[in-house]
Amino acid sequence: MSQPSALVGAIVFVWFPEDENLLEPGPKFRPALIINADDQKRQFLVAYGTSQHTNQQRAGEITVTPLELPKLSRTTKFAIGKARWLPITPEYFCEHQSSGFSLVGFFPKKRMAELYQRAQEVIPDL
Repeated sequence: MSQPSALVGAIVFVWFPEDENLLEPGPKFRPALIINADDQKRQFLVAYGTSQHTNQQRAGEITVTPLELPKLSRTTKFAIGKARWLPITPEYFCEHQSSGFSLVGFFPKKRMAELYQRAQEVIPDL
């Protein structure tokens, strides 16, 4: 991947770190939304994804349904306020060390203005 910034807006699966241990991959391979990239440092800013409580949205949260992105098995809520910078390494972005990057698809283009608005609720200088 020569230009990580080309994947901003992509939904991928990632070993999202737990709050208690931010420097290690987490225990669950879950969907995440790439909201920024640093090509120099080779890292992504990814928003935490969950299929829990998708009918409730707080500031900085946005949902995507399987109708919008068929590779998602459930409606998924992305919490931009829980975004973390993660290095682009197999330890974070591959389900198994021998497997490749798990790209689900891209956030629906027709909803990008809404995504930007939701992001500004928790990252005002975006």
